[in-house]
Amino acid sequence: MSETPKIEPKWQPSEKFYTAFRKACEGHKLQVRKGSNIPYIGHLLGVASAVIEAGGSEDQAIAAFLHDIVEDIGVTVAEIEVEFGKTVAEIVDACTDATKEQKKAEDEKRKSMSDAEYAKHWWENRKQPYIKKLKAKTMDDPSVLVALADKTYNAENTVADLRGKK
Repeated sequence: MSETPKIEPKWQPSEKFYTAFRKACEGHKLQVRKGSNIPYIGHLLGVASAVIEAGGSEDQAIAAFLHDIVEDIGVTVAEIEVEFGKTVAEIVDACTDATKEQKKAEDEKRKSMSDAEYAKHWWENRKQPYIKKLKAKTMDDPSVLVALADKTYNAENTVADLRGKK
């Protein structure tokens, strides 16, 4: 009987990985998923898990933890670059469709619009440019895996919400 060869992991988490996880936990600790009491960190863990399971790199997994931090916490892409490197910063930037400040200004604008007007504004001014930016990328771009993991996770949760399973 022959022994099964030991398979080594593609990469092992470094201190940078653990630092990113802690930063995500601390930054999002008071947040919940929309319309629920589920801690927001669950979303970030789900996206990071999907990235890792799909064969992503450590930098992609780190970016998955941090992909919402510019939008929701107000950390800048430049700060991410200093702490986690250029690759992580570029991935997070590519996954960001608005900064926290831009979202705050948008919330103010929303007050003067009907729901239908705001939906049109949001789609045309935030989502269409983001989709256009994403469509211009090739599968070689490391941000594509993180963005797809995020969108897939969100879509799966939306379906579960609609089915009343949450």
